Amino acid sequence: MNPLLEQSEHLLALKVEGVSVKADLQSNSTRISLPMHENKSKPATLAPDETLDDVIRYEVKEIGTHVLVCEVNYVTLAGIAQYFRKFFKFQVLKPLDVTTKFYNAEMDEIYLEAQIQNITTGPFCLEKVELDSSEQYTVTALNTLPNGESVFTSKNMLQPKNSCQFLYCIKPKPEIAKDINLLRMANNVGKLDIVWRSNLGEKGRLQTSPLQRLPFEYKDVRLEIIEALNIVKIGEPFTFLCRITNTTDRPMDLIVKLPTVLDFNCPYTGSTEFCLGPVDPTQQKEFPLTIFPTKLGLIKVSPLIFINTLKQEQYTIAKVVNVFVVDDDYHEDEAFQMNKFVRYDSASKPQYEDQSLQLQVV
Repeated sequence: MNPLLEQSEHLLALKVEGVSVKADLQSNSTRISLPMHENKSKPATLAPDETLDDVIRYEVKEIGTHVLVCEVNYVTLAGIAQYFRKFFKFQVLKPLDVTTKFYNAEMDEIYLEAQIQNITTGPFCLEKVELDSSEQYTVTALNTLPNGESVFTSKNMLQPKNSCQFLYCIKPKPEIAKDINLLRMANNVGKLDIVWRSNLGEKGRLQTSPLQRLPFEYKDVRLEIIEALNIVKIGEPFTFLCRITNTTDRPMDLIVKLPTVLDFNCPYTGSTEFCLGPVDPTQQKEFPLTIFPTKLGLIKVSPLIFINTLKQEQYTIAKVVNVFVVDDDYHEDEAFQMNKFVRYDSASKPQYEDQSLQLQVV
């Protein structure tokens, strides 16, 4: 028998000792050591045809080029430590495109519109889209119907290039809302947490960076309407509760004026003027105002004027409150028909597709 063949067969029958595998994931900015063989405390010994396997799970958080570096260490028959490496290069593509829009509303409310677009080549199913609020805010999702059902389909399937919108109402916590200085500094509202599955069942997760709201722009005084009806009957008193805040670092002595114009086109009556009194820096005062609507439909109550007698300064609030005025036989139930209070200019049956309708409240 050939001696070289015998020597080769002898070497193939030997075990390889001191075998260990190490894996690193390298991106454009970082290099991370990935956990492998966590249940093995010592290097392995491999018999002929025996393998050492492991499954690596890691959540990739960067897009771009990644390199998986695998290093195998072992000990030769002569007791010399050796190693070799292999490199696996792959691209991490952006699966979603997330755009956000902020809207500042009254009473310190913020509305966040989040649009999610599928920019992959295949469909996927959205399992969760939530806004995790920061410590300064509370979040209410506005993506369900009054009966509790989602406004989307049960599967939330997004085809390639398709998108959907989610809406959230964000409110500062009471201890933040009552302090103007804290409210101005509370810019971080939270993060969007998105979970989806591909058409093959592969799970993906994306969390945005902290979302920064638009800054609240307060002048020297800040007006809030803290209590008001949405619908009132014509001729009946409409009372709404206001709160004024001194956002400056100096005291004020305020006079409140709600002027009305003696004109046929004026939608309400109820001119008033009174002394509100002193308001210290960052302090608040509440007061009611009452008007009498004289026209049907949506009316706007404005302007409201504050005069600081200490500095002879005047502040005009252009947008105060809106209210919908109905006739005196209006009643809130399912049988109420708004068409009873609306007259079409055209006597023919309305054509919604071919022409626009002009509505007139009668």
